Amino acid sequence: MHSGIFDSELWKILYQNVVDRSDKIDVLYSAPERHLIELPDKKIIGAKIEKMEKSFNVRDRNDVVLALSGFENNNTMIQDYF
Repeated sequence: MHSGIFDSELWKILYQNVVDRSDKIDVLYSAPERHLIELPDKKIIGAKIEKMEKSFNVRDRNDVVLALSGFENNNTMIQDYF
């Protein structure tokens, strides 16, 4: 049962889909992206992130997904962009 826009139901569904996959996806929390790693042909192949005060280059196998949280709980952004 979906109880409204602020209940994070979409996140729960997406999270469960990731957990249920046979080929696992690495999910990093509290790891700000500092910049994308790009080839000369403009293909994005990874990202430079920070985790526990250290910088890491993370390379993708297929795709890079950046997930930014907080939009669903930001009334100003909801008004501006919906």
